Amino acid sequence: MGVSERPRPFTVEGPSGTLQGAPDWLVGWIRLGALAADGCLLRSPPGGQVVLAVSTPTRLMAASAVAFGFSWRRFTASAPSSLGVPLGELQPGTKIWLRSNDGVMVGEFLRLEVADGSQRIRTSKRTYRSDMIQEVRILHELSDAEEGFWPLSEDSLSTFLKEMLPRHNPMIFSTSWDSGLVIVGSQNRINSELDELIGPGMQPSELGAMREVVRPFDPHRPVGWGSLLMSAHADKPVWANWHSTPGVAILDGSYAVGRWLEECQAPLVIAILDRAEPGLDSAVSVLRQRRAYADPLDSNALSWEQPPGCELFAFRSAV
Repeated sequence: MGVSERPRPFTVEGPSGTLQGAPDWLVGWIRLGALAADGCLLRSPPGGQVVLAVSTPTRLMAASAVAFGFSWRRFTASAPSSLGVPLGELQPGTKIWLRSNDGVMVGEFLRLEVADGSQRIRTSKRTYRSDMIQEVRILHELSDAEEGFWPLSEDSLSTFLKEMLPRHNPMIFSTSWDSGLVIVGSQNRINSELDELIGPGMQPSELGAMREVVRPFDPHRPVGWGSLLMSAHADKPVWANWHSTPGVAILDGSYAVGRWLEECQAPLVIAILDRAEPGLDSAVSVLRQRRAYADPLDSNALSWEQPPGCELFAFRSAV
């Protein structure tokens, strides 16, 4: 899919339970997420920030659809990385996420060993030959992750994922690492929306929950890809202890925008405002203050056309 192309059509469940094409407004939000994954919305120099605020008559499904488009496109647009961190840089006692040929492990790195002419990685759970390891990640942001080993099974993968990720191995998707997306807002609301069913644009197709692609992170089962949901009322940001800021932050609602816009230094911030919700004036005031020292952007510069009835307020600035 090129920069100017729209995502392929999706299907949803109609009122009578039959499949129907996803409405244009939903596809529009999904496309915004896909453009974010492609990097098409970042028109600022390194270290800068793009803030894209959209006021809408309703926030229904908007943040979830953007997150879905981002996660779906982020994977299908590029192959997963091999080793997230060179083994030689690991320090004893470091908590790591490790994907082998037969499963995923979260545990503590102990040391590198050489035995029978091959290098081995000794962890608190198991010892692995390094040539059998597909990916290693340091768990900076997931310090509370529970240690454990989870075997991989092709039988556990749904037809939905196989159809949604054409020409890609859903096993790799289910265990690939990505935590570049943070959604800030009502966790109950977002979780409820992510239960909505969607499918690829084919007939017949298998519908599945949007959360199967977005994959909200579960600290008790930190297996691979996972978006992070953060309450707008949190005491501190989920990225407080990260070595780098999230790649994309979605601020869902006026309170999330007013509370977290100034503290979020993600290269791309997507703010979604409901014109009928309380606190709108305060959120708009925060946005206007930021824009006063920034360069305005319009929809032509972003290659995105907002859904009908929505208004775009976007700018780029130094963080």
